[in-house]
Amino acid sequence: MKLANSKNELHRSVKKEKNEEDLKGTILSVFMVGGFIVLSWLSVYWLFVSRL
Repeated sequence: MKLANSKNELHRSVKKEKNEEDLKGTILSVFMVGGFIVLSWLSVYWLFVSRL
């Protein structure tokens, strides 16, 4: 009985580590897309101001 319980705990810890790795990739992707959007807006704003 104790062996089965320790297997479940091990499985949960491995699964948790895998989830955290997936989230790290997700947050990196979100920051990259956000940075692209901000740079796009700043470029368009700079173009608008330079033509005034």
